[in-house]
Amino acid sequence: MPVPASTNYRVEYAVKSDVGMRRSNNQDAVVAIADPDQSNGRGSLFIVADGMGAHAAGELASELAVKNVPHEYKMLRDRSAPAALQQAVQKVNGLIHAKGQSSPEFRGMGTTCANLLVLGDAALIAHVGDSRVYRLRELALEQLTFDHSLVWELAKESKTTEEEIPSCIPKNIITRSLGPHPIVKVDLEGPFDLRAGDAYLICSDGLTGVVGDELIGGVLSAMPPDDAAQTLVDLANLRGGPDNISVIVVRVDEAAGAAPEASKASGSTQPCCASYQSDPVRWLAMAVTGVCLAVVIWCIREQQTWGAVAAAIGLGGAAVRALGRSTHPRQTPGLDTLGGPYGSAPYRHCDCRNGDQVVQHLQGVVQELSGLRSATAGHNGAAKVDWASFDEECQTAADCRDWRDSIAHYGAAIRALMKQVRQAPEAVESAIGAPPRDSAIG
Repeated sequence: MPVPASTNYRVEYAVKSDVGMRRSNNQDAVVAIADPDQSNGRGSLFIVADGMGAHAAGELASELAVKNVPHEYKMLRDRSAPAALQQAVQKVNGLIHAKGQSSPEFRGMGTTCANLLVLGDAALIAHVGDSRVYRLRELALEQLTFDHSLVWELAKESKTTEEEIPSCIPKNIITRSLGPHPIVKVDLEGPFDLRAGDAYLICSDGLTGVVGDELIGGVLSAMPPDDAAQTLVDLANLRGGPDNISVIVVRVDEAAGAAPEASKASGSTQPCCASYQSDPVRWLAMAVTGVCLAVVIWCIREQQTWGAVAAAIGLGGAAVRALGRSTHPRQTPGLDTLGGPYGSAPYRHCDCRNGDQVVQHLQGVVQELSGLRSATAGHNGAAKVDWASFDEECQTAADCRDWRDSIAHYGAAIRALMKQVRQAPEAVESAIGAPPRDSAIG
């Protein structure tokens, strides 16, 4: 859904969370709280939390995070946005920790928490755990968060990459999360300037554990948020869906009537009197202030005490309105008002200009999916699967000259088939659930 992000930009976003193919419950939680007209001055907040803990503890931890971080952030209106967001996450850590200590069944409960705040013409990140925030800009995908995991910490200490860490080191051990300890360090990253065409992705490791950065970048570059979010979830499920999968895709576009990029880049600003020019009520209040002041002076000279008092009261009211806060939408903070820079992002970079490789990968995926029609022919419900529309989208994708168009149509074919899988799981679930290890799907 589209949401104006500031006077210069608007954002469109999509939110998806899926239990995956192997889990019986979803311990992820997501939230998107948009501020359409920037009326509260605190921006739009997008959060992904991946809970952990026995029984229902993980679900509770992630729910506490997404419900309470926005509330705490909103309550800290006297703080700057970076300080308020960081403190909000820290306060919620204390809340989750206290809940974990309240009962043996909740002991040790925790959750990751990746927060993207879009405020004015900038974006800010607060982050704990291994859920990630990415930005796609001009076909370059950048990971803007550092994974608080054993593998990433070892790579940092040894000054190498996580790919070079021995495979015997478990990748799913995280070193920092909300809840296990009474105090937690919350990483801030940014602020990042917004540009038209940027796409941000906030996601749990249920996606990044099975879908690579190049494929993620290709999907984000070729599809609107809702299609991109669902395609990423479907691709993760086609690769076995070993964990819960949560994604939020946020795309930045120019707002209607926004200043041209050249003007914004040159640092041109609105005159300081612009709020008066656009607010005729203020001009009227200023005029009334002048009249009341003149009446007060005349009454004093003529020794008209009660007239002077009445005029003084009118003068005070008019002056408050003339000098007070405008009823027009407030000017939202710019990049230079948020402080920083915070953190050391980006932590990883993926060049996504070679979209043909993504197209080839998706071709392999749809070819294997096409092979399921014979594998599932004898299953109950197989007749419900509409292969004709799938074949049509695949053929359209193959005929496209632009790789973005090909990715978009292959994505449409995958989404359409996976939607049918969810509606008639008895037909194809067994075949999709365990693809060969060397397949494009697995």
